[in-house]
Order: sequence, then C-alpha cells, then structure tokens
Amino acid sequence: MKRDNQRTNISLKFWSLSLLCFQIIQFAYAQEPCSFVRFIPGASDWEGELQTSIVSFSNSLGTKLDLVSAVHLGDKDYYEKLNAEFRSKDTVLYELVAEVGHKPLIDSKQSNSSPVSFLQKAMGNFLSLSFQLEEIDYTPENFTHADLNPSQLRLAMEAKDQNLLSTFLALAAAQSSEYDLEESNQEPIKPLGMMSLLSALTSGDHVNSLKYLFGTELGKAEGMRLTEEIENEIPILGERNRAVIKRLVEVVSDSENKHIAIFYGAAHMPGIERSITKELGFRRESLRWLPAWRIP
Repeated sequence: MKRDNQRTNISLKFWSLSLLCFQIIQFAYAQEPCSFVRFIPGASDWEGELQTSIVSFSNSLGTKLDLVSAVHLGDKDYYEKLNAEFRSKDTVLYELVAEVGHKPLIDSKQSNSSPVSFLQKAMGNFLSLSFQLEEIDYTPENFTHADLNPSQLRLAMEAKDQNLLSTFLALAAAQSSEYDLEESNQEPIKPLGMMSLLSALTSGDHVNSLKYLFGTELGKAEGMRLTEEIENEIPILGERNRAVIKRLVEVVSDSENKHIAIFYGAAHMPGIERSITKELGFRRESLRWLPAWRIP
C-alpha cells in the first residue's frame, strides 16, 4: 500500500508539472479570432481530435504561400502527411532556434537540451505521441532555416529583460487584459484544473483521458488573442516572426519560388498572417485542417 501511495504521489507531481507546461503552451498559442489550432470533441467520452490548419494565400504575381501550423507533439501519421505536403513546395521556411545550416535528422533521437524539451518528450512518450523533430524530414534542399539562432534569441530576450518565466507571465497578463467577454460574447476560458486532472487519472484510461484534456487546452487557443503591440514585447514571438518575414521577402524575390510554405508553431501564425497581408500583399484563399491527435 505504501509503495502504491508513493507511486501515486510521483504520478501526481509529474502531471502537476506537466499541467504547468501545458498552461504555458495554452497562453503561447494565444491568437486572434482566426484560429490555427482547434479541438473537436467526439461523440463519446475522452474522444476527439486536435487539429492544425494549412491556410493558403497568393499575391498579385501568382506566388502561392501556405501557412502550415505546427504542434510539437503529434501522431506519427500527422507528420507523415506534413512530410508529403512539403515535398511539393519550392521552399519550406521552418522554425528552429538553432545555428544556420543545422537540420535535425529524421528518426534520430533528439537530446533534451531544455526543461521544456524534456517535458515535451516525457509527455509524448506517456501519451504515445511522436516528437516533431524526430518525424519531420528537414533534410531536403527545399527546407530553409528561417528563425533566430540561440545567441540572437538570448540577446533579444535580455534586451526586453525577459526569461521563460517572465514570458509566461507576460502572456498570461496579456491574455487577461485583452480578453473582453462582452465584446466576444463567449464563455470565459476556464484553465485546466486539478479536479479535471484527477478525473482523468482515475478514468481507467489514463492515456486517452489525459490526451483529451491536454488537447482541449491547446484547442482553447481559438478563444484567446494577442495584439501586435504585445507580440512585439515578447521576443520569443515578435522577434522570431520578424526573422521569418525577413527570410520570406528574400525567397519571394526569386521568381523560381512559385509555391512557398512557412512551417511554424501555431502561436506565431496570427502575427505572420498580419505581416504577409498588410505588408507583402498576400490574400487569403483557403483553409484546411489536419488531425494532429486522434483520440482514441
């Protein structure tokens, strides 16, 4: 009995830490009314789909641009579909805070270089989800790095006197101040609580019930939003968005690039869409959804 209690306490501590990580991710996925990630409940308990979007644009010169939203944990066949999607593009601009020229190798095991990465891998293993950097094929020649390197991100965060904790707090405060219930006519967004977590842990199907809860949290992003001014105050969003837009301008100037994809986290997409429509003359054409998690 004592051993069972110890095992339960360890499990609760781990998932409490995981809960904090997912709440950070929830705020990081804050976006405007146009959603880039959503959760669709199924007909039965603990059943549903977490979906990400591919939003297509074009400009007056006929250049096509797809904003391909990413989640860092997903079903293996989700990443297989994305790999197939990217093979048809002239250029894929991808996010990765790494030195220029660094490309993860498909099927290679990534080292856990940060606490967030460690949590992502641990949660992925428990929830039977694959890790993006181990499933996406970054090696084709059409893949082009379009992000900051570690030193650039560190300097950008130091300039704003920010770290991971202060970034989370800034996002939380921004969401709280920007969300106007009367204007949106929506129910208040309720954070994932300990009772929901306990319910999932005692459901008899820990994996699918926890996956459902966390998928729901990620899908709540469609009820949140950040302004351009707030994004600019958060380097992990604003500075990285500027990096990909700068690279996009260079790529678009090459007439051989007729069909381009930007493969970035869904948190970045509202700001990226704002830039490409207001500054670069792209017009939205279509939207389609890909299931990233299928539960069960």
